[in-house]
Amino acid sequence: MPTLTQVKLPVPKSWDEFEDIVVSAINSLQPITPCQRFGRQGQAQYGVDNVFEDYMSRRTGVQCKNVDTISLTEIQAEIAKAETYTPALESYMFAVTFPRDAKIHKQINILSADRSLHGKFRVGVLFWDDIAFFLSRDPTELARHYPQMFASSAAPMASQGSIQTGIATERLKALQEMWALRHRILPPKRHPDVEWDEALEDIAVDLGKHAKSLKDINQRLGSTLPKEVTDLLESAEAAAIDGSFEVSLVDEIEVPSDARKAAGRMFDLLTEGIDKTRASLTTLGVKLD
Repeated sequence: MPTLTQVKLPVPKSWDEFEDIVVSAINSLQPITPCQRFGRQGQAQYGVDNVFEDYMSRRTGVQCKNVDTISLTEIQAEIAKAETYTPALESYMFAVTFPRDAKIHKQINILSADRSLHGKFRVGVLFWDDIAFFLSRDPTELARHYPQMFASSAAPMASQGSIQTGIATERLKALQEMWALRHRILPPKRHPDVEWDEALEDIAVDLGKHAKSLKDINQRLGSTLPKEVTDLLESAEAAAIDGSFEVSLVDEIEVPSDARKAAGRMFDLLTEGIDKTRASLTTLGVKLD
């Protein structure tokens, strides 16, 4: 499984949510003064959505663009607005929701260098890849913006009267057991103030036990599950077995990197199995709370 800083985060559809995410991402870098949103919709913002003082104490404005691309003309137009901001900005950056783009990056770098030669504020850009990386450095903020990434301890329940068949009853039971297993696998400190690498070390120590739990669920309830789910559970079990290692009770535990990778893969496969089981129950007409 990727570490939190390697997770591919979905781009928010809402411009308002995106601006909030940018604030969290920048604050993960611990600027001199916290990044804050400037003004509100309907007010004059002078090309500035967020503002903060960077590590060099430069007053920095941020223009957030929830777009697929941006032209040089649009960039220059926003810069012109930002030049009217008071007190005057000392640095300016664009935060965008599309992946790194070499052409746009080069255009902004050239523009920034030229502005610096003429004593004007420099300009930079944060692509979505950068924003997602910085946000993931703060698990608490990541969980606030993407709560679906952090497993809940409450197992799914079916709405009254929505289960019509025996197969749905057994499949729901399997889902609840898989859900409970995933919650047991996560170390308590995982929620959510720990780096994922540290959590993987804790998970890896018990890979042998997790492999047995996965096998048990598959043997008892696999016949009620779609084949793609049983295949995922088998793959998760295999990953756990492959990553298992000897633990000494005398020396401090050293978790091999292969074991951490196996722990992440096992967790990923189990989560995918849970998601597909939920989807299959929905197909059977079961309404989950």
